[in-house]
Amino acid sequence: METPLVQQKDPAKFAFPKEYQAEDRQLIFALSLYDDLFKITQAEVAAIKKAYPDAKIIIGGSCVNVSNDLRALASFFPEATAFVKGDGEGVITPLVQAMASNYLDTKLIEGLKGVYVREADFEYLNETTNALTEAELNAQPGIVAYQTLIKDINKHNDLSLHTSRSCKYRCVFCSHKYHPAPIYWSAERLIQELKRIKEMTEKGLLPKGALNIHFSDDDFFQDKERAIKFFQLLTADPSLRKAFSFVFQGTVASFYKNGELDFTLLAYLKMIRVNWLNFGTDGFHPEALAFFRKSHSLEMALRLIFILDEMGIPQCHYCILTFPTMSIQTLTETMFTILKIAERPTVHFLYNLCLISHDDSDLLPSAEKLEQKNIVISQTGQRKILPTELPLGHEGAHKTIESALSSPFPNRRSLRKRFTQGKPKAEKRWWRRIERSDRKLLSSKDLKIGEALLYSKHTFIKRLAIMELAKQLMPEIVV
Repeated sequence: METPLVQQKDPAKFAFPKEYQAEDRQLIFALSLYDDLFKITQAEVAAIKKAYPDAKIIIGGSCVNVSNDLRALASFFPEATAFVKGDGEGVITPLVQAMASNYLDTKLIEGLKGVYVREADFEYLNETTNALTEAELNAQPGIVAYQTLIKDINKHNDLSLHTSRSCKYRCVFCSHKYHPAPIYWSAERLIQELKRIKEMTEKGLLPKGALNIHFSDDDFFQDKERAIKFFQLLTADPSLRKAFSFVFQGTVASFYKNGELDFTLLAYLKMIRVNWLNFGTDGFHPEALAFFRKSHSLEMALRLIFILDEMGIPQCHYCILTFPTMSIQTLTETMFTILKIAERPTVHFLYNLCLISHDDSDLLPSAEKLEQKNIVISQTGQRKILPTELPLGHEGAHKTIESALSSPFPNRRSLRKRFTQGKPKAEKRWWRRIERSDRKLLSSKDLKIGEALLYSKHTFIKRLAIMELAKQLMPEIVV
């Protein structure tokens, strides 16, 4: 049963909308656990249990998937009832059914893979990761018009579909290794679901925003054959093609074939409505790409970026700015590459600094003692090739970069003066639109460069933050 959570101003207070309250309903919460949100999740779980003492709590996500000791991980979350390792399908339904009554129906839990359940004197543990087969994935039911889904569509004006599991690439920070090979919805299954969604919107069961599909797969294009067949079927049905717009996630390497750009794939993208292409590019320097074990070169990334820009297709690239062995020179070269690319009107960036230490991660003490290629097993039972919290190893680089990130970012008043004083009306209107999109952030007291870089909603503010960071690191260079 769906139980939407509303978080109040006080993070320790939780409430449910009245329409979802029922005396005979067992409250069940499900949370995803990530390295950089570990302590926050601990606090949330404790707050939920305090507010709803009888609630059941299920925890999944990447931290659970890479665990080789669910009991050890569970010791950090004493309020949680169950942990799910791997694919939730085929496990969550019987698990929720087992918890749905005032007592735990243990018969429904027996035999479930990748599950740890504990309650009172009962304990069930199966460390075998639950991994769907491709046939099982394709047999999963389609979208159901739950009220919470409708609210989510109205809020974001799109509908997310996850149509695959795992990835054929093996980036250094990957947590999807429990599938021996990726599995996918077939092209036919994709078209079938789009037809269902179109019909549901026509009947008023789903809002029109459901026609904006966001494919949240790690890489929609890694099975090139499936992607092209899907586009062939989609473009062969004019009513379906015209009804939908799309956001895709992909990798640079998947847009190449035998070392050359795949213009067949690019041509199909031009035939449909693409709102965004999101890329896990991650590195914009040869050293970064080698460290992350990416399957493309910087030249391949730049060529794809420029071609998509010429085609007028909006693109967003995820970028991890720092990595353990980098130098200040490498970082500044990276930033200048990004600034050059950011001049293109269709190109946007999302930045991450996750390879600078996170105090919240229990992996850090173990990681500092090991070489970057060694396996780290933390006290929570997480098993990783590379903890993303490993500090920068270059002498002085870590402190220098963290100091630069903590430097002040220009405040809202100074930015307004800079971009409106003596400017034409059109430029003033342009700045006001940017200012409105980031009003809360830009109004913050003591706003830092790192905060503007990570949390701004506007690509121009992110670009300014990169420029300010470059000035801090290499003040002799005028950006």
